[in-house]
Amino acid sequence: MRHLRTLLLTLALGLAGAQAASAETWKTVASDTGVQFKVNLKNPRIVRKVPLVDGMRWDIEVSNSVKNHVVKQLASGPLASVTIDQNKRYVRIVARWRFPYVMTPKVSHDRFELFIPYTITRTSTVDLSEGLTFQRMNRWTMAGPVSVNVVNADLKHYALRPQLARPGQGFSVEPVSAIANRSKALAAINGSFFAPKGGAPIGLLMLDGQIVSSSYFNRSVFGVRYDGTCFINNAKLKAAIGLGDNRVFVPNGVNREATRNQLILYTSHWGNRTRTYPDPSRREFMIAADGTVLAANTGNSEIPRGGYVVSGQGTALKALVEQFRIGKRVAVYAQLSDEWQGVRSAIGGGPTLVSGGQVKVTAREERFGPEIARGRAPRTAIAYLGGTSIAMVTVDGRQKHSVGMTLYELARLLRELGAHDAINLDGGGSTAMVVRGKLVNHPSDGVERSVNNALIVTRP
Repeated sequence: MRHLRTLLLTLALGLAGAQAASAETWKTVASDTGVQFKVNLKNPRIVRKVPLVDGMRWDIEVSNSVKNHVVKQLASGPLASVTIDQNKRYVRIVARWRFPYVMTPKVSHDRFELFIPYTITRTSTVDLSEGLTFQRMNRWTMAGPVSVNVVNADLKHYALRPQLARPGQGFSVEPVSAIANRSKALAAINGSFFAPKGGAPIGLLMLDGQIVSSSYFNRSVFGVRYDGTCFINNAKLKAAIGLGDNRVFVPNGVNREATRNQLILYTSHWGNRTRTYPDPSRREFMIAADGTVLAANTGNSEIPRGGYVVSGQGTALKALVEQFRIGKRVAVYAQLSDEWQGVRSAIGGGPTLVSGGQVKVTAREERFGPEIARGRAPRTAIAYLGGTSIAMVTVDGRQKHSVGMTLYELARLLRELGAHDAINLDGGGSTAMVVRGKLVNHPSDGVERSVNNALIVTRP
């Protein structure tokens, strides 16, 4: 904002004329929300206002006689220029803008004023069905135009859940529109970050109470309960393997590349096999859907349908070998804190943008790099509005029609939309929104990017 305030420093220009000592002046005064244009005139009376293609003209009568001509060009912002012409007791003021906006002046006995906000918004709303709306917001900001799409849904009437690309084929990628159309989604946005190679989700992903991928650092997670209420959390939700007698194994991760000295749990979401290299220092135990330990291997084990594989290597191997036996029964479940009780699905992203109704951007705390945390970019976000209401938001960016948003600008927009809690999701070229089967935003790559998962709204 500093460069904007520099641009909009208060200007005072003396208007040359016969009454120079008491000549009228005009000036701009910047505030937190916009710019006030003030023209000092004696007893102004608007006799005519004329709409222009790119602005407005006001013809004014005044009680004093002055001759002057002032033109002020503005380098950026919604207002392009202001021209003031006075010949004796006749004044013509012309304001030209870069973005269509209806300006209503305030006229008093000694002043003509125009207020131009930093952000001008035009919104169109479509009611898709009861409790489901789509909004398109075209904005002019001091940084340039911004195109925003918003879907508001009441989860009393709908379900909100993540949906993987190409289910049954392991982690894969496909466009959001393909995910939405196959799932018969009423609306969808792209979801969590994912690995460019292989397409595995980065961060927590939970589907119908089952952990599909584990938490990443302490990054934000958006959770949806069965009753339609939502929350954000930074807890590291973990899978657990119960062995009986209160003994529990907690894997280091779920459905991710195996690393040395760690215990990894694989499910069928990973694919048909673990894709680990056979290694004498590794043991993998295959577990049936009913919890029975079926067999052991040294790598690249087949994942039973509806079941699991527990893979341990190095220092994680000893306890695994001591506790697991062929034919033994174990239980695989998610470790849930009180806040997570009743959670149906969850999706990781980050950083947090709004918490408790206040703007709170936690990019540094969540260890996001500058490629995500800084600058304007296409953005995707999910917001909880309270009760059972949510908003899915996309912002186009890196294009002529829309410059994108910073994380702080996105957070302020979400708060403006009524967010109680909100997190950022994958953005950039991944940003996409589909409504009624049609792509409604303009991806920055020119075409939809294939992604690992989408957040979809469906009938219950």
